[in-house]
Amino acid sequence: MVAFVALAAIMLSTAAGTVSAAGPFKFTTGNDEWDAGSFTATNGADVTVFINNWGTSDTLKVRLSSFSACTNTKPVTYEKNYTTFTNLADGTYYGWVEKVSNPSRDVTGYITYRVE
Repeated sequence: MVAFVALAAIMLSTAAGTVSAAGPFKFTTGNDEWDAGSFTATNGADVTVFINNWGTSDTLKVRLSSFSACTNTKPVTYEKNYTTFTNLADGTYYGWVEKVSNPSRDVTGYITYRVE
């Protein structure tokens, strides 16, 4: 089976600095694999993670991990489909999406990262 993932990367310069976006990337919960592409952060970066189109109202949680560290998980709900991680260290990060409610039923959706 060949999987194809489209990557859209956008860089914008603002008065506050550079903003970049990566994604959307497809994810599936419950497969014990890192999800959803990667992004690069510089020291002190804030990253907003958007999760869309997972097809249920189940609450999800997301974690970001680099080769040297992982964040705590943060919830993402159907009503508020994003969460923000602040003050990240330099590195390339990968997303990990898990279910909070109904963990035996896996879902598939899309994740996008906005780095500021």
